[in-house]
Formats: sequence, structure tokens, C-alpha cells
Amino acid sequence: MQTQSLPNATLQASRGERVTDSNTALSETAEPTAYRPQIVYTAQLGIQADNINQSQNLIEQTTVELGGYIGSSSNGRVVARVPAERFEDALQAFGQFGEVTDRRVSAEDVTDRVVDLESRLKNSEAMRDRLVAMIDRAEDMEAALKIEQELHRVMEQIELIEGRLRLARQQIAYATITVTLTPTPEEERIKPAIPIVWVRELGGVLEQRQAIDVTAPTRLRDGVRIELPESFIRYYQMQYITHAIDAEGVRVRVRRHQNFDEGRLAFWSELIARSLREHAGLTLDERTPVSLYRNHTGSQVTGSRRIGGEDVRYLIVVAVTDDHVYTFEAWGESDAFGRVEPALRTSLGTMRID
Repeated sequence: MQTQSLPNATLQASRGERVTDSNTALSETAEPTAYRPQIVYTAQLGIQADNINQSQNLIEQTTVELGGYIGSSSNGRVVARVPAERFEDALQAFGQFGEVTDRRVSAEDVTDRVVDLESRLKNSEAMRDRLVAMIDRAEDMEAALKIEQELHRVMEQIELIEGRLRLARQQIAYATITVTLTPTPEEERIKPAIPIVWVRELGGVLEQRQAIDVTAPTRLRDGVRIELPESFIRYYQMQYITHAIDAEGVRVRVRRHQNFDEGRLAFWSELIARSLREHAGLTLDERTPVSLYRNHTGSQVTGSRRIGGEDVRYLIVVAVTDDHVYTFEAWGESDAFGRVEPALRTSLGTMRID
């Protein structure tokens, strides 16, 4: 017995057709989750800017250029959604539009949640198919109506699960960065400041030693060529930024920056030393020259700081060409750093300065 009040989707299922709508059934369009981690990346940035409207516009423009979109934007607050693989690129780019005063980054593994939703969706779809088949075998109208009521309940459950899966996959595919812009205080605007953002933030990584997640490492490519000690692994390398770490938590960051006006080594080493004192609070040792690849010469600065009851050592080597500035940073707990420092200095001799 067949009733006439079934929805189109149910009639399709009863004829063995694939049920689709404007959102398309999720179970056929996605790769099985069980084979890869599902990570949701989020960040909150607080940025002081001299011109909030200009910085807000630049953040919106950069988000689109990175392949993302703006969730909301008003009154100095921007919610940007960027492809997960461009998360670090977006954080670095946004930091160029003012002074970063707050930075919180998190990575949540939602694999179990997605797998559970996929399993529930599969079971609900199987139940739907069984109910459709039962309608044709119903003995009377009353039995058919009861089956139809249960079928409608299952269809609503399927729609709810599909909605949750779409939301979860959207959050996985696009990282969320919430930027709050505030005006630079007047008393700070009149002070002479280092105008180059990446120089000002050197050494700031010392206080972010725990802010690292390598659950889903980025595909390694486009880094400064350097042979790191065997005890280190690279966990991020893209667009001439390399991050590496050893088992004791000593970290390395190698970057290539644009040179301004063909600035010379003496200028950059002096500026960096000033920034490490003023912005990172480091006590510095003397600057010394260091030999790099193919007879290039760099300038080395070492320093120390006590953080959280630990003595932390920091080393930076800067080298320049007419077009680029290269920085090699290494830092970690004093004893652990001391054990790998000779190997790190050996690695410096392999850093390519093109």
C-alpha cells in the first residue's frame, strides 16, 4: 500500500535514487574522516593601530587575497575566515597592520565529533531506507501512517545531522581569526619607534614556547635552504619561513625578509639588537661576526632572560643581500640550549644566502 503524502525525497529513496538537495548529501562528497585528523584552528588578535579604518580595510582585503572571506566587520572588530592551510600566513599578514598587543591561538581536534556524526548519519540513512521499504508492505492505512510519521522523524534527524556536519567541515576548512583593533595611545605615538614590524616582534617568541601545535603539520615547501641538526624536525615551512624543534623543546625559526633600500648588515644588526633590548627584554652579549655559506658573513647576537622561573637562552644571526634580510633564531631553556648550541652553529654554515 502506497500513501500519497510522502515528501519527494522519500519517493526518490523508494525508487532507489540518491536523495539530493541544494546542499548535496555529505556522505558522498567527503573523504572518510577516519583517515585524517580534523582540526579547527582559531585565533584572537588584539592590534593597536594609528588608523583603525585603514587597518580594518587592509585586513579585509588580505583575507580575500588569501582565499577567505569576512564573517563580520564593524567598529574595529573583524571576524576573518581563511583557508586552514593559510592560517599562519594570515596571522603574520594581519600583524603587519599595527602593533599586536594580544595573540591567542588554539587548535581543537574534532575528529571524534565528526566521525560520530558521520556514523549517526549512516545509521539514520539506513533506517530511512528500511522505513521506505516498509511502507510498500503496510497492511492498511493506519500502519502506513505510523510508518510515515516515523519516516518524517528520521528525515528530520538526517537533516539535523547533515547541518551539523556541514558546520563542522566549514570550521575545519576555514580557520577563524577574530581581530580587535584599538587606537594607539597618544603618548606612544610621539615616541620614536622601530618602524619595521618583524624586527619589533623578534624575541617575542620566547613567551610563546607552549603555543605550538604540530597535530596537522603544513606541507613543507619554500623555505630558506639550511641543514639543521639531526636532532631537529621541521614542523612548518612555507613562504621562506621555517619552524623546527628538538625533543627537549629548543626551537629554531629561519626567515627571509625584504630588505629596504639595500640596507647594510651594520644597520640591521644594530636595529635588531635595539629591538631585543626594548621589546623582548633580553640581556644581550656582545655582537660577533659569524661565517655562513660560501663566505657570506653574518652578525650574531646572543642574550638571556628569565621566564617562568627558567633561564632562557636566545641566539639570532642576521645576514643580508641587496634584496633580502635573513634571520636565524634559536631559543630554549638554558641547559637544553647549551647542549645543542654547537650543532646549531655548525648548521649556520649551511644557510644559503642568495
